[in-house]
Amino acid sequence: MLTDYAVHPSLATQDVGRARDWYDERLGLEPFLTFPNLLAYQVGQTVFTIFQTPAAHTAKNTVALSARSTPRRQSRHGWQ
Repeated sequence: MLTDYAVHPSLATQDVGRARDWYDERLGLEPFLTFPNLLAYQVGQTVFTIFQTPAAHTAKNTVALSARSTPRRQSRHGWQ
């Protein structure tokens, strides 16, 4: 299923400003979308976001999004 749809990772940080500086200075990346607590980057076809949360570095914040063009429905066998 993961090969059928694009997955967009979302990475947690305790300091979004510091993360923005790191991605700029180390990787030369600039976000294409910014909010006070969220940055969105695109590298090729891959889009990833960085969001600020106190849960960063605790393993309580794993997030991934997938884009689908059709609505999903839940059955007793899972999401379809």
